[in-house]
Amino acid sequence: MKGQISTNRLHDITVEEVRALNSFKDYSTEEIEQLIHTIKAFTLLGYTVFMKQLETGKVIDILSIKHKQKAA
Repeated sequence: MKGQISTNRLHDITVEEVRALNSFKDYSTEEIEQLIHTIKAFTLLGYTVFMKQLETGKVIDILSIKHKQKAA
């Protein structure tokens, strides 16, 4: 579908790919580069936390939490 980014990527998203999305069409190159950097940093942080939890066996069952919230 046009305007969507593939999740099966082997390379970083480009400024041109981001700018092609309606939400970011008016962003400057510098703003898009900062956005890409921020997303990569956030993703790395999330991945690092997940892997550390996986190694220690401290994985939070999100589905279980969602069901508890619905029941409350």
